[in-house]
Order: sequence, then structure tokens, then C-alpha cells
Amino acid sequence: MKQRIASLQAQISQFDQTLADSKAVLRNFQDNIRLRKERASLTAIDNEIDQLDEDSARKAYRKFETEYNEQRRRQSELQAEVSLLLRHFRFTSLTVVESCSKRNLEERLKP
Repeated sequence: MKQRIASLQAQISQFDQTLADSKAVLRNFQDNIRLRKERASLTAIDNEIDQLDEDSARKAYRKFETEYNEQRRRQSELQAEVSLLLRHFRFTSLTVVESCSKRNLEERLKP
């Protein structure tokens, strides 16, 4: 009887070990499944981020293009204004110089 009890205890211990091993295998499978789901989720999130980055890059490019063109137009207008002012200044300066030269010449020629 003692031998039978010892044998049954050994079998129970072996079953417990088998059960523990099978639970570990089951846990490993569950972890792998969860890991695969998380990887798929991360891939989906990465794709969404890439899409958002692409959209924001397109928007930023359009904004830059609009502002750049506006600033180039403004630069052209200012350059045209400066050119006109320089021409006016040169003409005015020449007129003043000519006027001064005539006066000096007239004063020198007076007896």
C-alpha cells in the first residue's frame, strides 16, 4: 500500500510537472500572439505617422511656395521702386549740378 501511495504521489508529481510545462508553453504561445498583434498595431501606427508626415510636408511645401512667390513679387516691386528712385535722384542731382555750374560760370563771367 505504501508503495502504491508512493507511486501515485510520483505520478501526481509528474502530472504537476507536465501541467506546469504545458502552462509555460501556453503562456509562450499567448505572449507570441500578443507580440504579433502589437507589432501589427505598431506597423499600422507607423504607416499612419508616415501618412501624416507626408500630408504635413505637402502642406508645408504649399505654404512655403505661396509665401516664397509672394516675397519674390514684393522684392520685384521694391527693386522697381528703388530703380525709379535712383533714376529720379540721378536726374535731380544732374539738374542741381548743372544749375550750380551755370551760376558759377555766370558769376565768373561777370565783369
